[in-house]
Amino acid sequence: MSRDQKLGCAHAFGVKRVRRCLHILCVLAATTFVLNFAWEMAQMHLYQWSAGLSFVDGLRVCLRASLGDVVLTLIAYGSVWTYRRSGTWLESAHYVDVAVFVATGLVLTGCAEWLSVRVLGRWSYDARMPLIFGIGIAPLAQWVVVPPLALVLTRRFHNREGHRS
Repeated sequence: MSRDQKLGCAHAFGVKRVRRCLHILCVLAATTFVLNFAWEMAQMHLYQWSAGLSFVDGLRVCLRASLGDVVLTLIAYGSVWTYRRSGTWLESAHYVDVAVFVATGLVLTGCAEWLSVRVLGRWSYDARMPLIFGIGIAPLAQWVVVPPLALVLTRRFHNREGHRS
């Protein structure tokens, strides 16, 4: 095989891997957004500011929160990407990968909630919100439920679309 042929194969392999990675990231972002939006709407009553909001304002708040959840999810995905050295790690994910993904998200969510409630005063919890170390349990539970479900759905859709390694 000539040098040009070898480079062509390497280039083609790299392009395929990039496409697979982008497919995973796009599907994960979309899935995460939809699932988190549903969760945000369901838990809205656990925050004090929600009582006086119109439905449209509530939608805006939940849309913004869901976009933030997508960012946190992609950062958590990137944490596993860093240690696995593969943007397509979801194709062959192990329990340890999911544990690192969830742990990263829990730490980021805990920090974001603590800063937003205790330092910045961006929102406050209703008396119905159960707390652990001054942080709402609902957003922490959200990270234990929604992102792993998003990973499962993303992997199924990704594999169904023929993007296996």
